[in-house]
Amino acid sequence: MHNEPWSTLLRTVHSVINNSPSHLLHEVIIIDDKSDLPFLGKPMTFYLRRFPKVSLIRSTQRLGTMKSRNMGAKVAQGEVLVYLDSHTEVNIGWLEPIVWEIYKNRQTVIQPAIDTIDAMTLEYRKYMENMRGEFKWSLGFTFAPIPPRTLLSRTSTDPIITPAIVGCCFAVDRKYYLDLGGLDEGMKTWGAEDVEFSLRVWMCGGNMKILECSRVGHIFKSGHPFAVSYDDLLHNEQRIAEMWLGEHKRIFYAVHEGRVSRSADIGDLSTIRGTQRNLNCKRFTWYLENVLPELEVPPLSSVKFGKAENAASSLCIGLDSTFPNSFHLIPCWGYGSSNIALTQNGFLKVKDKCMGSEYRYIVLKPCSIDDISQQWTFTANHQLMWHDGKSCMMHVSDPDPATGHRQTIMLMPCEVRKEHIKFTHWTFTYSLSFPHNI
Repeated sequence: MHNEPWSTLLRTVHSVINNSPSHLLHEVIIIDDKSDLPFLGKPMTFYLRRFPKVSLIRSTQRLGTMKSRNMGAKVAQGEVLVYLDSHTEVNIGWLEPIVWEIYKNRQTVIQPAIDTIDAMTLEYRKYMENMRGEFKWSLGFTFAPIPPRTLLSRTSTDPIITPAIVGCCFAVDRKYYLDLGGLDEGMKTWGAEDVEFSLRVWMCGGNMKILECSRVGHIFKSGHPFAVSYDDLLHNEQRIAEMWLGEHKRIFYAVHEGRVSRSADIGDLSTIRGTQRNLNCKRFTWYLENVLPELEVPPLSSVKFGKAENAASSLCIGLDSTFPNSFHLIPCWGYGSSNIALTQNGFLKVKDKCMGSEYRYIVLKPCSIDDISQQWTFTANHQLMWHDGKSCMMHVSDPDPATGHRQTIMLMPCEVRKEHIKFTHWTFTYSLSFPHNI
């Protein structure tokens, strides 16, 4: 904790004590990362004396998230570590499933299902259901729905295999955590440490699960109670790229072109390199194939990649399974919409095929440099202009009644009425800039 409001801090402490079986709860350790608010001084020290299992450790210098949590691991006496942000609330029955899963496999890292607590009203709301943790090529964490390939085979009580966890709450065997080296202390202040730890666990022989029958509420604040530099976050993400992505780090640099320098000083990597050697950690290609195949690799000729979102409707382009090789517009979140790559030579690629036009409809075809209908230009005002220089991809209601007037994409004049112009505007998840020599 650092300068945590009194109400949310006590909510965290009281919920842990009240909702944890006494025979499982060995101790509660609060790491105060040099708070300077008056009520977090002597008033907090006196208040916490009423709880025999609670200890308070004060740092004399700012440590940041990673060093603070590692400090807690070194002084802890329990067999299992459960890390909580200082603005969380644990639910009844939250702890038993966690320790049971770790008891069965000491190399399992557990995340409870994360619910939300309103930052203004402190109202508790259920949030996670059939979701897991992932990350993007920017190396920012994101929640995502369970892929269809695994959703059909699970029941509501099955653990969810998750490629990543979010740092606000997770549990791990203490000895296993220390053997892995703890959180990366070469990172600065806050941010991306959960993604790095997730990659390390998976690639070095462990696994991660989310337990929906264990629920913990968390306040997702609109800002930070302490200063977090964007440069520090980029520093942390660049360390991940250099440590774990292997040849795929060029995608990270292409995403962050102009923001991250390959020659930047990212600190000493020898500790992590030693862990990789000692634990015989796998390569990132293994992780992509076995843990997160949904993280599609953009073609190295891409200048744009990811979900193509319409500016007017906020819907994204996806393949329409009802009509072969055709497209429709659907919500962007999830796996229904497609990742699309706009290449340097003007192709719009969906995996190994290209988007062209037939009778003004946009259709998917085998890629061919001889098919002029597959040539596109992304203009300065975010239009996808066809080869004729007059027609643009536009979100429309299908004029064919047989389709139920689905929301789809067609070629329409680029110059349309002002109120309709945004239906021709598109944004991609990533703008990419690969070196020319790749």
